[in-house]
Amino acid sequence: MSQTLRTAPTGAGYSAPPSSAIARIVTGFIAGALAFLVFHQGAVYLADLLGLLSIPAYSVTPAAVTGVPQLVSTAFWAGVWGIVFAFVQTGFPRGAAYWLWSFLFGAIFPSLIAFTLVPWLKDLPLLADGNITRLVAGTLLNGIWGFGAALIYRALIRR
Repeated sequence: MSQTLRTAPTGAGYSAPPSSAIARIVTGFIAGALAFLVFHQGAVYLADLLGLLSIPAYSVTPAAVTGVPQLVSTAFWAGVWGIVFAFVQTGFPRGAAYWLWSFLFGAIFPSLIAFTLVPWLKDLPLLADGNITRLVAGTLLNGIWGFGAALIYRALIRR
């Protein structure tokens, strides 16, 4: 009885996903959390240094609901989004478009939840209360997170 090993195509913008769902979940969570700590918060820090934003990077202020440092809370949720990313990124186009779609994934989906569902659950104004600067900055920062999550995820699955 002969068995044929089937492999996924590889090349620019594509890496085969981890073979098991558990491996994909763990890898996605790690990639998402690290992308928040390195890419998202790194961009916040740089924007603050350049005077573009006045948001503290790496905030350890206790989160309102849980009391854990905001950095830990947001890194956890970024990890959850990393799991989602790990499963949907296999449908992204290959090549340079993969990186654009990764940025767009981060810019659109986490931002949509952050500006609608989260404030609604906390009885806060939706869509950053119409503050265009917050909407644009948050969307761009989340896009940077998506790009970073893609870089880290791909680096992890190549190991």
